[in-house]
Formats: sequence, structure tokens, C-alpha cells
Amino acid sequence: MKSTQSQRPAILNAKLDSKLLAYVAAGAGALAAVHPAEAKVVYTATNTSIDRNTHVAVDLNNDGLPDFMFSNFQTQNAPLGFKTFLLEVKPTFKANRAMYFHSSKGRGRTCAADLASDEQVGPAGPFQPGASQILLEESTGSAYSTALYCAFAGPQTRKGYIGVKFNISGQTHYGWIRLSVSAFASATITGYAYETVPNKPILTGQESGPQNIATMLPEPIRPAVPTLAALALGSDGLALWRREEDNA
Repeated sequence: MKSTQSQRPAILNAKLDSKLLAYVAAGAGALAAVHPAEAKVVYTATNTSIDRNTHVAVDLNNDGLPDFMFSNFQTQNAPLGFKTFLLEVKPTFKANRAMYFHSSKGRGRTCAADLASDEQVGPAGPFQPGASQILLEESTGSAYSTALYCAFAGPQTRKGYIGVKFNISGQTHYGWIRLSVSAFASATITGYAYETVPNKPILTGQESGPQNIATMLPEPIRPAVPTLAALALGSDGLALWRREEDNA
């Protein structure tokens, strides 16, 4: 018959084996938790003209589904020269929006904001309240006088950015669309980009990433459980680990 003392090492080893498995599982979970998430700006270069009386779609994340639709509507009647130039953008999904403002001209028209470079597009932005189309430019008049509405309107070529938000798999992403609008003639989309991390702002004109958005530990932190080496040493290793923990 085996003595009680001879059975103690086997019992201790069995307990250590079960704890070892638990510690390994906990360690694996901790490593997964601190795995850094990567923010990435996806930029698409283009030179797409929005010609007279045409529609042009912009697919920000290139998934085959257009996110915004631009339209260019122009009329001109000779010989008096009455003309209308309407450049508009409309979200193609209910959750999509463009940044906007209310023009002080023409009964407060709803206009797309003409943003400069390095302006933030994010949750705090003034986005249109609904998914209806909004103006980039409206010009009406004759050869003798012309009324101009919205930020992209004017006799000179205007270049700027439209700040947008759109939906990917139920989550909101922010981006921008860059435009060049020629006076009363045509408009060109010259590029667009979006941030792959949901709800993360992007700067207009920002074309590259990535950047590490994980909260990285400034220095190694002692584990809250004994190391595998300590466990391998049995009770002596556990005692050593406890002394180190007390002195930490």
C-alpha cells in the first residue's frame, strides 16, 4: 500500500497541470486582447468628369455599390442667353450624408460645404438632416446678370472637398470627395478617400495610413499568474514567483 507522502507529489502535479492549462488559456486571451487594431485610409485617385446633363456615381469603398451620385444639369436658351447650371450630390443610401450649410441667398438653399484641406470630417460635423440631394452650385440668369448660390458657384474654377459619411455593414465611416468645378461649364471628381475604422474622423486631403490605434503598453507588465517556467519548477517555483510578486 502506498503511503500518503508518496501520493502528495502526484496530487500536486495534477493540480499544477489543471492550473497550467487555465493559465495558458488566460495568457492566450490576454495576447489576443492587446493585438493592435490598424486604422487605414483608403484613397482612390480619379479624374472623372461630370459632363453636362449626366450622372456620376462615387463608390468610396469600391464594393460595387455607389455611395453618392453627382448630377450636372444645364440649360441655355438663345438668343437671350437665359441659363441654369445645377451641380448636385445625393446619397444613394438612407444612412449616407454630406456635410452642408444653409446659404444666405435664394431662400436659404441647402448647399454642400466646400471644405479646404486638412479639415476634420467626423461625428461632430454638420451633416445634412436627410438623404435628399443638395447643391454644390446653382447659377441662374442671363447674359446680363447671373445669380450665384452655394460655395462652389462663381466665375472662377473652384477646388475643394466634400465631407461625407456612409455605411459599411451597419457601421458609420467618414471620408471625403475632392472636386474641381469650372465656371458654368463642368465639374471633375479628382479623388476620394475614407477611413476604415468605424466612427474615426479623417482629414480632408488625407490619402494614406496606416496608424496604430491600439493602446500599447509603455513597458512590460508582470503577469498576474505564474509563468510557465515557475510552474515547471513545482512548489519551489511557485514560492519564488510569490517572493518576486511581493517585491514588485
